Amino acid sequence: MVHRDTYAEDNILHRGQTLDVEIPEEEVVAAVLRPGQASLHGGWLMHGSAPNRSDDRRIGLTLQYLAPSVKQLFTDREGATLVRGEDRFGHFQPEPAFTTDFDPALIAHQAEAERLKREVYDSTV
Repeated sequence: MVHRDTYAEDNILHRGQTLDVEIPEEEVVAAVLRPGQASLHGGWLMHGSAPNRSDDRRIGLTLQYLAPSVKQLFTDREGATLVRGEDRFGHFQPEPAFTTDFDPALIAHQAEAERLKREVYDSTV
C-alpha cells in the first residue's frame, strides 16, 4: 500500500507516514493490550492504535534481520549487530556493545545513528 508522508507533529514516524484507506469495522481485529503486555507483528502489517492517554510511555521496538550479504544502497555508514554466524562481507559497521546505562559514548552513537537514518530516509523519498 502506498504511504502518504504527513510530517505531522502527533505522528511518531519520521515522515509521519499514514495510509489513506478505510477498513470496514467488521474487518478490524482489535488486540487490546493491558499494561506490560506486548504485541508482536510483522512490519508490513497495517496496524494502528489510539492515543496513549496514560501517564506512562508506550514503547515501540522494531527489529530487522538480514543476511550479512545484504548491502545498504544509500550509505556505507549503516550499522548492524551480528547475532549469529560470521560476517564475511563487511557491508555494515559493527554497532558497539552496550555495557552501562546512559554511557555518553553510546548516547552519541545512537544520536549519529538517528541522524544517519533521517539522512537516508529523506534521500530516498
